[in-house]
Amino acid sequence: MVQVAFIAEGYPDTGFGNYWFPLFKQFQKEKGIVPVYIQHADEINEISKINKPLSAQVWNSRKPSRDRKINRFFLQMMCGYPVKSMMKPFDIIHLSTCSMSFLAPSFKNQKVIITCHDLFTFHQVLHKRYDFNLEFKDNIKRILNFQSVKSLKKADIIIAISENTKKDIINFLDIPEEKIKVVYNGIDRTLFKPRDKNISRQKLGLPPEKFILLNVGTENERKNMVTLLKALKIISKKNRDVFLIRIGRQSEASRKYIRENKLDHCVHYFPYVEDIHLFYNAADISVFPSIYEGFGLVILEAMASGCPVITTNESAIPEVTGEAAIKVADPFEPDDFYQAIKTLYDSSSMGKAMGLKGIERSGLFSWEKCAQEIKTIYYSMS
Repeated sequence: MVQVAFIAEGYPDTGFGNYWFPLFKQFQKEKGIVPVYIQHADEINEISKINKPLSAQVWNSRKPSRDRKINRFFLQMMCGYPVKSMMKPFDIIHLSTCSMSFLAPSFKNQKVIITCHDLFTFHQVLHKRYDFNLEFKDNIKRILNFQSVKSLKKADIIIAISENTKKDIINFLDIPEEKIKVVYNGIDRTLFKPRDKNISRQKLGLPPEKFILLNVGTENERKNMVTLLKALKIISKKNRDVFLIRIGRQSEASRKYIRENKLDHCVHYFPYVEDIHLFYNAADISVFPSIYEGFGLVILEAMASGCPVITTNESAIPEVTGEAAIKVADPFEPDDFYQAIKTLYDSSSMGKAMGLKGIERSGLFSWEKCAQEIKTIYYSMS
């Protein structure tokens, strides 16, 4: 029987953890597939989330820096030898993110699979010049990301989480198409499902009379957050009951725009929440103005929850939404978002119809299906 090590690092409930943690759950009962978690010193409390519900090997690694992206560089030096020696019993090594791809050369006697979530690093490098006035740390982070992605060439098989990511891998890295397999992410429909809006708002302490817009995720440049804030400025002048909830940390650009345009009264930030599923149920619309997504998991979460989605037609987003979302023509035009929001604001029946379409569309994705397709790849390599 083929022996597989499925290796992950990072927090279970953020970022890449939203990929590997559900797959840990799927693989824990599979003979021959061993989930392996690389633990860092500041993640000791996170291990309880893995060891209690799951059976996983845990490796320890100290961190030289508080910055996670810089630590990925040192991970190879600190974990390289133990990783190599501990992997001897396995036939296949599956690295669950590109950030660990620089470990691939260590596995000379095994076949290597790497999951690639996106190649936004290449978009940044190719479309922007380095700004050497930036702090040294910022440039180092960008270079390390770039080098990690280049290490994808060492993989025997690359799993891309969308056709758009597959296209980027071929275009940027010149990797043969036959080495790339597309396996879409899944969704936990026991968590993300329709619920009563008023009850959800009551549980979260949100105002029942407001028309709530929701946006979830980071505020890095590709998320295009300021465009949404510009649309909110237009809306707030005409509809005083519209209220934006942002889940995630606030960027300096957003903070400045909100302050200068006096939008504090209609935007509320939650840096981190544990009951994110209820926010989708409490919202009237989820708005995602992203210009680049490797997949768009938060969009799928909103759709599965029955929340109408307004987004863009960029990168992998159409692969997730199909026709179950309103997609604006120009992602940088605030008025396009305003018009889309106004359409659903004026027609509750249209919003309800879009919500139903989203639920139906989300049924195409599941972690069970994702895990089964990955297992098929494992067995094809034995």
